[in-house]
Amino acid sequence: MVVSVSAVAGGWVAPPQLASATPLESYWSIAARPLLADKGSVSRSKSTTAGVPAFWYPDSSTSSSTNQLLNSPSGAVSFIVANVANGAGSSVDPNYVSAIAAYVRDGVKVYGYVPTDYGSRSLSSVEAEVSDWYSWYGLDGILFDGSSNDPALAGHGSYYNELYDYVKHMTGPGVLGTTVVLNPGTIPAEAYMRDSDIICDFEGPEASYVNATFPAWVNSYPATRFWNIIYDSAGVAPMQSDVSLARGRNAGYVFVTTLSGANPYGGMPSSTLWSAEVSALTNP
Repeated sequence: MVVSVSAVAGGWVAPPQLASATPLESYWSIAARPLLADKGSVSRSKSTTAGVPAFWYPDSSTSSSTNQLLNSPSGAVSFIVANVANGAGSSVDPNYVSAIAAYVRDGVKVYGYVPTDYGSRSLSSVEAEVSDWYSWYGLDGILFDGSSNDPALAGHGSYYNELYDYVKHMTGPGVLGTTVVLNPGTIPAEAYMRDSDIICDFEGPEASYVNATFPAWVNSYPATRFWNIIYDSAGVAPMQSDVSLARGRNAGYVFVTTLSGANPYGGMPSSTLWSAEVSALTNP
């Protein structure tokens, strides 16, 4: 189960009572590059594409990971999630302005990270952060992290239903889209399907993913409603197996990396693995 995290130099910490929390709630960030020409393309009709947690700050020191991501064939990467400072931050960061604009130009959707602390964070604080994201950067949607699995917080008039409606009613020049992503990091109550467009129903190491089980109701929805994130992969062949498992588990968006530790999303996978991953995702 995903939890709110405390920022620390070079990583994240989970509250001691929930030390098994996954690292996706660390500082998510993205990096910019000039718009690339002639990258090749893949069919957008394929049912599985990449959703990438890009954890590197957008400056010159991270350009190799950035270029590797954005040199991917057009359509291979559907979205990334940005996180300035455990959310939108306290003010505009020009590096993020440039980075997000580069991703948008490249046809990659950008979702802003907003923590909800399992529904314990006030709605007014969460909604204010949503507004900051849209007004400062311009986004395609919002990811509500640390989302609850309590059915009482889903459905008409509930906490997450209120947030879903708030995003859906956003307007203005910075509103490029109103996609709502929930990340409990595990299978939620089915009621949350009414309050989201995408749910991250798995985030964890490959060793756990191999034996994970998913309820039958997952197959009642389009694959584009689900996102699986797998880290600490053992290499190309296991990654290919992960992608096959994800497709069988009805996940329309997938990300697999060999990186592990406190921040397995601090850079892109090796060029060899990423090339094979793009091929596995786009050529079932």
